[in-house]
Amino acid sequence: MCMIDEADGRLEFYNARMVIARKPHRCGECGREINRGETYHAASGKFEDKVDTYRTCAHCRVAGEWLERECGGHLIGDIEEDIWDHCLEGVYGFDLARLVAGMRRKWQRFDGRGLMAIPRMPKLTAARHDAA
Repeated sequence: MCMIDEADGRLEFYNARMVIARKPHRCGECGREINRGETYHAASGKFEDKVDTYRTCAHCRVAGEWLERECGGHLIGDIEEDIWDHCLEGVYGFDLARLVAGMRRKWQRFDGRGLMAIPRMPKLTAARHDAA
């Protein structure tokens, strides 16, 4: 089950786009620092009368886009948990588990020499899209 299905309400976005960081920011999903010069997703929106900007690194954005395509959306700040829940369903293969592992490692390479490459988009299931 997708977490978005049980959401109380939807965030009203005013502006969502990929931008290049002019100063360091913190990714709202994996918590790592988005460095100056790095591309990230910035979404400004309103939820329960509060306007805020949500920043997601390009790595975590792949997982968010997968949830948007597969489930119709995602909860901000809960991408890792939602992806992990889908991993436990056992129908998606290892691509989703790689996303979770990357997020938990804050996308750091195993050899300690910088960031992992931005992951590829995992395959979508035909069952969900045939039903839509």
